[in-house]
Amino acid sequence: MSWVDMLPHNSLVTLLDKHFFPRWLQVLGTWLSGPNPNYYEVTSWYQGWKALFPQQLLTDSTVKGITNVYLCMLSCNVLVP
Repeated sequence: MSWVDMLPHNSLVTLLDKHFFPRWLQVLGTWLSGPNPNYYEVTSWYQGWKALFPQQLLTDSTVKGITNVYLCMLSCNVLVP
């Protein structure tokens, strides 16, 4: 996130969207599909990552969309084991 002031906003969002978030969601999917995922750990992991993002990225529609995907993955896993 130290690049936030060095790259144009759209470039940083595109970089995250194409290279970071797919792997981030893959890790989440693997974790949730394992036997008896610890939802406290999953939530802490998410909150830790989210805390690293500056507010200007958290309000971006692409980043919001990814965080919504996380919430959907988590809620679907919790509701439908």
